[in-house]
Amino acid sequence: MGSEIIITLPLRLTNAANSREPFWSVAKRAQEHRSVTRMAFGRRIELNASQCATITCTRIYSGRGKPMDVHDGLPGAFKSVVDGIADAMGISDNDPRVNWLYAQRKGERMEVELRVEMRAVA
Repeated sequence: MGSEIIITLPLRLTNAANSREPFWSVAKRAQEHRSVTRMAFGRRIELNASQCATITCTRIYSGRGKPMDVHDGLPGAFKSVVDGIADAMGISDNDPRVNWLYAQRKGERMEVELRVEMRAVA
C-alpha cells in the first residue's frame, strides 16, 4: 500500500554550473532553497526499513523561461532542494531506498512541485 504527498514551493531554480553569478549569491540561494524545502516537509516523511520512496522533482517554468538540459542542468538545479528533502527525512540523499526523478514543464509561474510516493518494499 502506498501514500503520496505533493508539495509546491515558490522557488526559482537555476543551474549553478552555468551561472555567471558570484559564489556567495549562488551559495545563499542554495541555502535558502534547502531550508525552505526542509521546513515545508517537516517530519511528514519518514522511511522505515520496509519502505522505499520515489521522489519526483518537477521544475515549472513560466512564459519567458525555457527548459533546462535534462542530462546535467536539471539535476544540478535541484541539488539543494534534494538536500532539503533528505534533511527532512533524516537520510542521506544517496539512500538506496529513495529513487530520485526529475521533470520540467511550462506553467503559469516559476515554482517547484515535489511529489513523494512511498510504498512498502516487495
